[in-house]
Amino acid sequence: MSKLRLFYTITLAVLITGCRKELLVEKAVALKPRSIASTSFSTVTTLQTELSIQWNLLLGTGNYMTSNDFIEASSFSTVGQSYYVPKFLLSGTSPFYRAVNGSKHLVTGSSSGEGAYAIEGVVGYGYSASSAPAGTVNVFRSYSALYAGYTLSSPNYSIASYDSIQYLNKYGYPRYNSNTSLLTLNGTAIGIKSNRVAGGSIWELSWNGKQFVNTSDYGRLIQSSMNLGNGALPTEGGDKHFSANSSFCHGSPLIEAYNSGSTQVTTAVPLEWHNEMFNSTGNIHDLIIYKDFKLGKVITLDPTLSLGAFNYLKPQIAKYVTTFSTPVNLSDVHIEIPTGYLNMEFSRFFEIDATNSNLNAGLTEVLLNENESQQSPFHDAGGIVLATQNLDYAMGIYINIVNSKSTDDDPNSIYYFRNWRFNDTSKWSAGRYGDISAGAHQYTSYIIVGTLDDVRTAMRALSINGY
Repeated sequence: MSKLRLFYTITLAVLITGCRKELLVEKAVALKPRSIASTSFSTVTTLQTELSIQWNLLLGTGNYMTSNDFIEASSFSTVGQSYYVPKFLLSGTSPFYRAVNGSKHLVTGSSSGEGAYAIEGVVGYGYSASSAPAGTVNVFRSYSALYAGYTLSSPNYSIASYDSIQYLNKYGYPRYNSNTSLLTLNGTAIGIKSNRVAGGSIWELSWNGKQFVNTSDYGRLIQSSMNLGNGALPTEGGDKHFSANSSFCHGSPLIEAYNSGSTQVTTAVPLEWHNEMFNSTGNIHDLIIYKDFKLGKVITLDPTLSLGAFNYLKPQIAKYVTTFSTPVNLSDVHIEIPTGYLNMEFSRFFEIDATNSNLNAGLTEVLLNENESQQSPFHDAGGIVLATQNLDYAMGIYINIVNSKSTDDDPNSIYYFRNWRFNDTSKWSAGRYGDISAGAHQYTSYIIVGTLDDVRTAMRALSINGY
């Protein structure tokens, strides 16, 4: 298939996660000769739902109040977030109300209040059981006999003495009271920790005593994101608003996160990275979710591989399957499958043609200045690598493009790699560009760690053995 060579300046990076969104650089990029990311604006907005955050606030000893207002929430001590719920009344939803009785508050589904508790106003809307999207749970409040009070509770953290659960039969996305809730999986040589708060994205990946991953915000990490066009960027980890105060960070909700043997599975409902571009208020704390998308991974440490004389490298290879599900057809979409943001010490960049029998000839160093990126040439199998200056620690991403295209539903799809250098992080990305049909999809890659020699040898071994 002929490819159009385009020179362009990236201002909102074509493939995008992380707080560094503005990348000013001119590089040659191979793309199909058709419009870039042309899913219509009307389709994009139909896929979006605006959410409000239910903050749990501490007013005094044992006295809690729920708020959906950032200014109010920032005026008190925040315990954490309880739920994300729809901001507006939608089909299949009904209101939550905050009610007050002197200094005490509760959240109720009754518009007339409860007992001595009088209605103050609506704080959000909950889904009915029959309309509840994946990732939501039955919202509940807890009662404390000790304090004779209520709090809107999350299943992801507990509050002392509030132990009598009362379900409201309205559904929302449960949240956390911390920036991290880690699911750990250890292999023979590689260890990973995925952050439930950030949609299950990989928060840490370690080998030989070295932790590789940059965790400065929920857009970095090792994860997937998409570019639907029209500024729409569904992101596995969450949106761009990150704070040292976990109450004011926005991670993507989880559908599932579990380990099974040497495999870890996580699935998120992605948030929109640029939420204030699409919400009704411009308020950074009014979120946008793609409630019918599912974006995640199946990662296997010590995967079953047959590499012949290079079997000794298997413990340094992780099989990474990006999973994505959409309810509608999408046109000209970029999806990272996946991307990895590494710490700044990984400051040397390489591209590898794994089909080249000469390891030295197949390895090319890429010289990048700050805030510059470069797409690698197309090879049937290969990848890119980031390494420390002394080359003792490296991480690479490998894809067999021939194998990937053989199962792709768009015969004109393009797979590609790109190295990125910022002033505070280094990034690799494996990308897939093309149409995506409604339904579930999987994209297979391999993350490899070790010395630079280990990584390039492992890529060649994967290639010659058909992986």
